[in-house]
Amino acid sequence: AACRAAARGPARGHGLDAERRLRDAAAGCGRARVLEPVAAELLRYREVREQYVIAAGPGKAVGGV
Repeated sequence: AACRAAARGPARGHGLDAERRLRDAAAGCGRARVLEPVAAELLRYREVREQYVIAAGPGKAVGGV
């Protein structure tokens, strides 16, 4: 019983550390594979809309752009 209690403390710490590392890795992967590409695409979309407004000229923009 004493050995079990002595091992439980370090095991819990290792488990929490492993969970933290996995969560950090998953968050980094989500940022790199989802959030950053979406943000880049939205930026490109905004730039295209701005160029469209310039090319369309005054009063020619469609859809309230």
